[in-house]
Amino acid sequence: MKKTSTTISIKRERERGVARCLSRRNCLSSTLASLVTQEVVEDQEREIASDIAVERLKKEDLTVHSLPTSPNDDLAALPDLNEDILLHELHARYEKDQIYTYVGDVLVAVNPFKRLPYYTAGTSRSYRELKRRTSMAPHVFAVAEKAFQAMIEEGRSQCCVISGESGAGKTESSKFLLQHLLGRVKSEETGLNQKIRQVSPVLEAFGNAATAMNDNSSRFGKYLELHFSPNGTVLGARMKEYLLEKSRVVFQGSSERNFHIF
Repeated sequence: MKKTSTTISIKRERERGVARCLSRRNCLSSTLASLVTQEVVEDQEREIASDIAVERLKKEDLTVHSLPTSPNDDLAALPDLNEDILLHELHARYEKDQIYTYVGDVLVAVNPFKRLPYYTAGTSRSYRELKRRTSMAPHVFAVAEKAFQAMIEEGRSQCCVISGESGAGKTESSKFLLQHLLGRVKSEETGLNQKIRQVSPVLEAFGNAATAMNDNSSRFGKYLELHFSPNGTVLGARMKEYLLEKSRVVFQGSSERNFHIF
């Protein structure tokens, strides 16, 4: 009888152990299932939030943020113009975030050192088919539009020269000029416009560096040539660099850094 009772008790202990193991497995499976479900829900929430953010950006990009026109948009039209008057007018316009000013055929751009909402796709579209320059406020989009129209109407190549001291905003101005031209027309090759846009970040990585005056200073000269068909379709682009500051790779002055890629 002792052996029988001992055997029964051992069997019962085994059954209890198996039951506990099954219970633990069920709990573990339940925990894993809840974790997986929670991760799935979080992924879905992130996707929804991302889609909402993308749609918001699209709507914002189509919004037209026009600069207000003013009598002094072209300083060459003033009855008297000297260096003091020029600086005074530029400063007064700068205080109103009117960073663009015409002086005859020249567009003067003053770096605002902050983000302004005047570069959306909607704003770029508002400058298309611009007939009279004075009908809208000065803008780099207007310069790009004028050059494009002259190319189509006259059938001749056009040239835009962007110059200024370090930190004046030459790199950003060239990006906005390219943005308007590529957004203005279609391309023969699928995705060609996007490929041309993606060249600038690569060039900046290898040719731009932080200096004492500018965190993203171009340490080279850049020549960008866009090729168009007679009807204004983009066929391709060619970009050249020159005067690259190669010595920066091995030596940087105080408060300056190597090229971004390094």
